[in-house]
Amino acid sequence: MMATLQAQIEATLDEQYPVGGIDHRIISGLGTGEYYECIDGDDFGVILRHVVHAIFDQKRVVGLDVGIIHNVAKMDATIKKGRIHISFVVHVHKPIIAFLNFSYVLINHPQNEGQLGLKKGSLRVEDKTRRFDLKAKTALKAMQTTRIARQELSNLSNVLKKTWPRHLQMIGYDGELTAVHLHIEDTELCISLAGQAKRVSM
Repeated sequence: MMATLQAQIEATLDEQYPVGGIDHRIISGLGTGEYYECIDGDDFGVILRHVVHAIFDQKRVVGLDVGIIHNVAKMDATIKKGRIHISFVVHVHKPIIAFLNFSYVLINHPQNEGQLGLKKGSLRVEDKTRRFDLKAKTALKAMQTTRIARQELSNLSNVLKKTWPRHLQMIGYDGELTAVHLHIEDTELCISLAGQAKRVSM
């Protein structure tokens, strides 16, 4: 039942957010081993949607020991004055019903060139469940959603390396990222990637 629900969610998302644009440009570049481009907030939002979906796809609800059926219901990313302002909503469908609202700001890391970091004090996480759903409230507390955001989303270079192979598999490709370099330039994010991507033979 849960597998069927996840398939329905992914099919709907495929219609709303078809693979193309930034995905194909990255795949095309990695076909020769390297990709470089400075992108706007809309393209970055597409990349981040993949990352967030993959992060939560790997999580399990503590105490229930089952995977999470979810989708990224909303994603906004705006790049201005050398900062990326991000807000998104993860809708958890099973085994609990909840909406996880995240907002934060990414900046160029002050010490590590080519990496981004969380702007101090910018992270906001809000969990919404049905009013009397104590099981959901307990499960979300155990998941530690703020820690997920702080540890995973603040180190975008590493999380891209981890989640990119799974995203490729979902769209019929095989590959990996071996290097990720990110730098914010006023209203754009400049991305340099090294790795490979090739279509899987059917």
